[in-house]
Amino acid sequence: MVIHRYLVVLALVFGLSTPALAEGPKIAPAFSQAQARKIALARVPGTVVHEKLKQKKKKPPVYSFKIRPRDGKPPGMLIKVEIDGSSGALLKTKAVKPRDTTNPKDDGDDE
Repeated sequence: MVIHRYLVVLALVFGLSTPALAEGPKIAPAFSQAQARKIALARVPGTVVHEKLKQKKKKPPVYSFKIRPRDGKPPGMLIKVEIDGSSGALLKTKAVKPRDTTNPKDDGDDE
């Protein structure tokens, strides 16, 4: 009986302390990437040059778009637009430098 309790305690201690169980599953987006792109382009008309879905455990998904503005302002820059994948809300817009294709370490984001 003592060994059984010891094994149960070990299973609980080591089983519940694993990061995969502690963090939980990722939250599925309620908006598709096409819907999020439409929202982003309504805010910043232009051409989408990069897009991705950023998903972190226990956080809402975020669609990120880099858009070359139709009006060309600011000159030589892209506008990064982030859309909440759960609500469709605009989270952030900011000007970023275009990615330098000759330097693979440059992600084009000056944060």
